[in-house]
Amino acid sequence: MLNNIVDLSLRYKVLVLVAFLLVIFFGVRSWQHIPIDGLPDVTPVQVSIQTEASGLASEEVEKLLTMPVETAMAGLPGVEHIRSMSMFGFSQVTVYFKDNVDIYFARRLVSEKLVEAKAQIPDGYGFPENGWAVKEGAASTHQLRGLFTSQVGKPRRSFLMGTSMGGLVAQNLAETHAN
Repeated sequence: MLNNIVDLSLRYKVLVLVAFLLVIFFGVRSWQHIPIDGLPDVTPVQVSIQTEASGLASEEVEKLLTMPVETAMAGLPGVEHIRSMSMFGFSQVTVYFKDNVDIYFARRLVSEKLVEAKAQIPDGYGFPENGWAVKEGAASTHQLRGLFTSQVGKPRRSFLMGTSMGGLVAQNLAETHAN
């Protein structure tokens, strides 16, 4: 049988060459379109809830802000665990979901449960809200840097030496490059 295959291959060289080239072409094409990343995204599905209440000690933040939010999030489907951090005037609760849960579905679940949490927090002691959601490919590095600078960096720049509310002194500006 093997002798027959070799004889046919030698007799029809052009057909074998065409079949060989087709296999190579479709193999390379399949390899280019395979949906596997060289560096896969291994970050867990998580939603962050932040509450600010200036003037409260960390024990008061834990009692008045963190506990109601944790209690409201405890019954969500697909939750692996909940972590929280209570500091002076600031509470952060991070809800970690199982890997098969869609990030947008998780954010919707948390947003629905935040209504319950807001009802349990006394008036004037803070307003819990979702943190940022950034998904791979959702924004460019330049857009994320601009968002960070406008939301986080600008208020904190005024505390740095050599800076002003208007902006950074030219010598203190550092550019980040993703390459």
